Amino acid sequence: MLLSNAKHMLWTAVGICLFLTAWELAGRGLDIARQSDQLASSVYTNQSLTVYTGGSGAGIEQPNIIERYTGSQVIFMWRTSYRENIQIFLNGTALPSPGPDPDPEWEIPVSGIQPAAVYQAEYMYNDQHQITGIKLSGQ
Repeated sequence: MLLSNAKHMLWTAVGICLFLTAWELAGRGLDIARQSDQLASSVYTNQSLTVYTGGSGAGIEQPNIIERYTGSQVIFMWRTSYRENIQIFLNGTALPSPGPDPDPEWEIPVSGIQPAAVYQAEYMYNDQHQITGIKLSGQ
């Protein structure tokens, strides 16, 4: 009888410990899920289709900033320039607009862009301090 009561108390203690451990792990899992959701939403909200030129305020002209892009980035910038309503200039020549949905198989009309080359960017602004164009010059 005494042995039966001891076994019962031990199994009850083990059950309570397992329950508390599961409760703690579930709470930690919910915290991790909540943090992951917050991080994912912050990453998504920072990916707007707007060109920002660095600094703390977007859309503010900052003439001292020199940004450099690879040729691959320039090609992507050109392909998305239609959605941004931005004119892109490469070494003084205006690149043609790619249209709303450029065909991925379509040959890029700017064969002068070398994917591995580095290009320096200079931004053009309108009266509302919004970017209207990007002048890229090869280095």
